[in-house]
Amino acid sequence: MKSVSFLFGSGISISGGLPSTSAITEFLLSTKKVFHHTDNTFIFDEPRIFLTKKDEIVQRVQKLLDILRSSIDQNFEPPLTINYEDIYALADEIDRKRYRNPLVRKFLKEIDPQLRKLLSKDEDRILDNLYAEQLGIPLYLTEDYSFDELISWAKDYIHYGVEQLLWKEPKSLDYLHSILEACKDDQINIKAIFTLNHDLFLEQLLTNHIEIGFNEANDDIQLWNSNKFTDNHNRIPLLKLHGSINWHNFKVKGVYRLGIPTRTDWNHYKTYESQKSVILIGSSNKVSDYYQDTFFELHNLFKKYLFQSDYLIISGYGFGDIGINLRISEWLINGRHRKVILIHPDPKSVLRSTEQDNIILLKQKIDDIQWSEILSMMR
Repeated sequence: MKSVSFLFGSGISISGGLPSTSAITEFLLSTKKVFHHTDNTFIFDEPRIFLTKKDEIVQRVQKLLDILRSSIDQNFEPPLTINYEDIYALADEIDRKRYRNPLVRKFLKEIDPQLRKLLSKDEDRILDNLYAEQLGIPLYLTEDYSFDELISWAKDYIHYGVEQLLWKEPKSLDYLHSILEACKDDQINIKAIFTLNHDLFLEQLLTNHIEIGFNEANDDIQLWNSNKFTDNHNRIPLLKLHGSINWHNFKVKGVYRLGIPTRTDWNHYKTYESQKSVILIGSSNKVSDYYQDTFFELHNLFKKYLFQSDYLIISGYGFGDIGINLRISEWLINGRHRKVILIHPDPKSVLRSTEQDNIILLKQKIDDIQWSEILSMMR
């Protein structure tokens, strides 16, 4: 019996009604239906009834995101299709004070003239602080905002925007029939399903077949328990390697724990930490997060189950995550019998080389393929 794992990216959710990466990017850069709430969250798709000072934050954040995108684009040849993940990664590099990176220092100096216009109403008000001294450039402040604040808001803006755009019920999940059929097939041994998606489509599709790694609800919260993956042998582990829109940090008995609220009215649990969902956004910056807290457990399990697999079936993934790609490469190198089955209508758009003995190509969308076709590739 063949041992199989699956790896899914955001591409599998588009036919269910979720926006593509490019659509999310354009929305975040251009939407007018968003405001910055007094609790420091950003609320989208809500009409602004009246203009307040908070609207200025949104305008400046969107302008900063546009500056970051344009600057990234200008530094690549040929130009890349820059998306919100790339923009967030750069903002995160700056926000984490990684000034020792010469590329970040160089970048900030390049955009300094644009920051003058963005941050300062009165350009004569220039304040020096540790940030400015380290970077070798002045820090410009308005009466209320600093560059550090704006970078932090920019990250929050993307985070809340992605989270809210993905909170949608699927139009239908019938198009993912091949995944459901695979979970019912006793001819294979499914070790795990890995997903980089924040949405809940797979949980809804595979409710009766998967283990998500959380305890039964107690006091309206399901708390994280990675032992559930090994204790429940009758269900397939679903490992959400980039987090989930329904994961939050809660303070339980004085300790912050990862949990899923089981009702929408959970304000009595809210802390600043729990307002944002626990999801990873960005590109290369995510690799360091893989060694933190719950994600460290998840990625150890990722390696464990992957190395127990003969086949890795991939769909909806653009191979843009360095950490994930390295793990797949390591798995392939350490087992000549191992193979990737890539389901993609245009494999050349995501792979440098499609002529590899350990990669089997199925040039279709997952919507159109039958499980029997995938299964035939493993015989």
